[in-house]
Amino acid sequence: MNRGVLSSIVVLLVLAGCGGDEGGSQSGCTEAACDAMVGCGVSMASGPDFHACFQKVGKTGPVPPSYCTRSCNQQEVGQMLACFDSHADVCLAPAKDRDFNEVSAIREECMSKVGRGPARDFSCEDACSATRASCESACSASSWESCIDCSAECGSRWFSCAKRC
Repeated sequence: MNRGVLSSIVVLLVLAGCGGDEGGSQSGCTEAACDAMVGCGVSMASGPDFHACFQKVGKTGPVPPSYCTRSCNQQEVGQMLACFDSHADVCLAPAKDRDFNEVSAIREECMSKVGRGPARDFSCEDACSATRASCESACSASSWESCIDCSAECGSRWFSCAKRC
């Protein structure tokens, strides 16, 4: 992933309406669906902060697909990922061959598969976000792998906290 791609990723800030901290095994939470979602410029809010790790380490590396599938199950958004998977031909096409409007429409369609959930306490969520920022700042800059492992844990903790708000 290059810097331009990292900068253009839309972070999916989803708080599904039901379920526990860990979520169950969701139909649709597959590696192929994750690839399609990322190809359409969306990443999971409860996953690692790739941009922050790129800023710290100065380079990128491989991203194990388990981060996305774990986040998908935790956030209970399998239906949304199944939607991205159904559009994999567009999402995974070379950038030069993609129509921006078509990709935007796919993002809107697929992200609409996630319910908004009940009203939330934004001051509580702000506290969760501050805790995540503190956690992220403590992540190691020694390697890409150690940074994304730490960041993934920060994201998972953030989601568990925000889910309780």
